Amino acid sequence: MSIPAFSAHAIENLRDLLEPNGELLEFYFDNRQYFAFHCRNIVEILDHNVTVGTFYEGYSRESKKPALGISYLGVVPESIHGLTIFRLRELPNRTFVSNVFSERVTECLLTGFDFAKAWPLPPGSDYEIEYLQSKKKGTRSFSHLKEQSIVICFRIENLQIERKRIASIEDAIDAQLFVPSSASPYFGALEGKRTSKGITRLYLSCPNAERLFEKLRPWLQTIEQPSKPRVFLKKVPYDHVPADQIEVFP
Repeated sequence: MSIPAFSAHAIENLRDLLEPNGELLEFYFDNRQYFAFHCRNIVEILDHNVTVGTFYEGYSRESKKPALGISYLGVVPESIHGLTIFRLRELPNRTFVSNVFSERVTECLLTGFDFAKAWPLPPGSDYEIEYLQSKKKGTRSFSHLKEQSIVICFRIENLQIERKRIASIEDAIDAQLFVPSSASPYFGALEGKRTSKGITRLYLSCPNAERLFEKLRPWLQTIEQPSKPRVFLKKVPYDHVPADQIEVFP
């Protein structure tokens, strides 16, 4: 989940860690009370000389642009003192926690949490791959929901003119993939976009790229533009490069 949500019972045990770092927003599902957590604690703790990832063209620490994806976190050790739950400026769509938070979850016997160790790890490691490999055989985690990906590419002649059209396409993808209830099948999610050299690429994560493509195929066939989008299926997460990819046609 890009937005963490907690039961009322979990909030009783974690409120002192959550409230100083964001907002708790009450909602109800199946007549049960829950709280979505909007994390407002965005920090800069990475050593960019060590961190490995995919960054936007023209990225610099001063540019304040987020990263497309990071596989290895190079953390400045003294910068994490006092942190419990936070987001990275480079990865604002992900929520991280410290061992203080994870240990509280364990102590209070809370369920429904799935932690992936992101730091410290040996140099050259990929924290998502390390996590998947560390899972015991036969167990499942939410990470399998992002094991594969799709990249949809649009040729852009004038970004200023076509910005609204790309935004409407993003909204359409979100509508196609909306999950109305926990009983509904999950196909995938739009993770972000990147425009470079006249091409805008939309990145979607999913548990099965072929299945997601078949879900989107009827919608892709309706797109009206000078050139049809190119669609690539990948058997790895969207932020893993280089990676083999297969082009498919709606």
